[in-house]
Amino acid sequence: MSLNHKTHRLGNPMNLLIQQRAKPFGLLVWLSLLAATGCGLFGSDPPDKARLRIEGTSGARSELIISSDFLSQRQPVIDDSGLVLGDTILVRLFQSDTFTVSLPFERTFDISENNQFYVLIRRFTPEADELWARLWVDGKLRSDRRPNADQDSVTIIYNFRDRPLVVDEDKL
Repeated sequence: MSLNHKTHRLGNPMNLLIQQRAKPFGLLVWLSLLAATGCGLFGSDPPDKARLRIEGTSGARSELIISSDFLSQRQPVIDDSGLVLGDTILVRLFQSDTFTVSLPFERTFDISENNQFYVLIRRFTPEADELWARLWVDGKLRSDRRPNADQDSVTIIYNFRDRPLVVDEDKL
């Protein structure tokens, strides 16, 4: 009677044996999945692609300066009395491409090497042309800009937050 009581409380002895063997197997599966996905579970994988879409007045021409090889630094703008008025971003381009496009324009760029993207969009006739520039990085919208009618250019800068800084002495 006591044997049946223990069997009933513990369940089928074969199930207990299977459950004990499954725990290390389940841990192995969990660790394998974690290793296969890498640090992506925490959202820290560096980006690979930047997709730029520029819309506006159909056929309007704009000049683009695009780079993924640059340094940027945020600097405060201070008046004579020491009051901080705002800030600006200083950018030094090491390598860039410049070309003229007709709107609408869309292209995907590989940013896997430096994990950053810079674009300066200059309108030739800002008073007559509408402009809407958007940037997606690995499918996520990162910038959505519409310049005012009096602005002849718009700049979009994307930097990956965990990007290591590697200095190439040849470029300095």
